[in-house]
Amino acid sequence: MKISNRLISSTLLLASLSISCFAWAKEQKIGFIDREQIMTKTLYAKDMQEIGKKQFKTKIDNLEQNKKKFLTDKETLERDRDILAEGDVNKRMNKLQTDFEKVQKQEEELGEEIEAFNVKYQKKVINVFNDAVGQLAKENELEILLPADVALYGSKKFDYTFRAIELMDKSFKESKS
Repeated sequence: MKISNRLISSTLLLASLSISCFAWAKEQKIGFIDREQIMTKTLYAKDMQEIGKKQFKTKIDNLEQNKKKFLTDKETLERDRDILAEGDVNKRMNKLQTDFEKVQKQEEELGEEIEAFNVKYQKKVINVFNDAVGQLAKENELEILLPADVALYGSKKFDYTFRAIELMDKSFKESKS
């Protein structure tokens, strides 16, 4: 009996807190924005993906070719190992080790280049995002605008993601004209 009374009391307390938080949020003019959508659905994000594909296509293709060649050479060595002289096996193993290290280094360098590209481009997106957030807050007289991932629940009334995307896309189009 005591446990069920505590459970009922806890449930009622949580419900009243949720209602009062909702009323407080409405009164305080709070909103949220889904940053993941900003970084994937805006024209800035799509442009970043296209530029990245073009910029790194040759290097990615080259890396894939080198990986395939390494794997082919490895399979050939494994297949021919029993018919090769020990000295030839050792030479090929040393060459495979060198090739493997080159592929690893190439992959690491490409990863670093892509990361640097992402950081550079994201800085631009963040600046435009900050401008959009400021404009949203001003337009809607918002006191607080939070990232959606910190909210346990958010009513669509408080979601300003779509409007932020609109503002950023407008800025993108203006920057291209």
